[in-house]
Amino acid sequence: MPWNPSPEDLACALKSASFNEFQLFRKQFFSAIHVKAFMHGNWQLKHAEKLKTSVHGLFSSSEILEDLKRPLNELMKLTEQHIEREGSDYAFIEYFQSRTDSVKEKVTMMAINNLVNQDYFEQLRTKEQLGYLVGAGYAPFNTRAGIAFYIQSPNFDSGHLLARHNQFLKHFAKQLHQLDEVSWQRSKESLLLHISEQDKNLRLRAQRLWISITNDFHQFDMQQRLIQALADLELEDILTYIDKMLEPNAPRLILKCN
Repeated sequence: MPWNPSPEDLACALKSASFNEFQLFRKQFFSAIHVKAFMHGNWQLKHAEKLKTSVHGLFSSSEILEDLKRPLNELMKLTEQHIEREGSDYAFIEYFQSRTDSVKEKVTMMAINNLVNQDYFEQLRTKEQLGYLVGAGYAPFNTRAGIAFYIQSPNFDSGHLLARHNQFLKHFAKQLHQLDEVSWQRSKESLLLHISEQDKNLRLRAQRLWISITNDFHQFDMQQRLIQALADLELEDILTYIDKMLEPNAPRLILKCN
């Protein structure tokens, strides 16, 4: 996950770690904790109460932390990073992060992704064959929505890939301004089917509920809120948003390899 140390940082820290430090860390590890637990399925309230009592007993001597917040790295400006990996393919990722955690902005980015992802793959992968890994996807982190575009190629360097990517998005934005109402409503209907899809099994339902818990959405109504926000979303909202998103110096993250 993005808030975790990189493998290189972990390896560097491990070199200087001693066994005595490890022993001390092990003793102190549970001195202060924050616990979130979730029981879902064929359970009764008494089972949950029993588990809560057991957890409290295990950590009776620990300091109980009120909460454990995951850091959110906000993209406030255009940020570019270029790494060199000998023997690796060329690649890039461009990530656009929502400016707020509002439901309207979440569904706006979902709608943009729904409009662009198939054409992006069809043009740059199928027709131009820029690389074998090409895609665009809705990519939320923590409570923020986002869209990621990526291409990996053995033949074209990252500068060329990014240039074609930018040309595609520029052309896509122009085409979007010519989108008629019938096509817009058809796209909304397909996204509505995706958002309103029912959980296919208990595992998926538990996963969705747990994500709500970890994001502090304790009303478990995000699906209904997204559906309502999509119903209220107009094509003009999409056009205004993508024009600002694609401004030359708009906040986003670009990572290029080779």
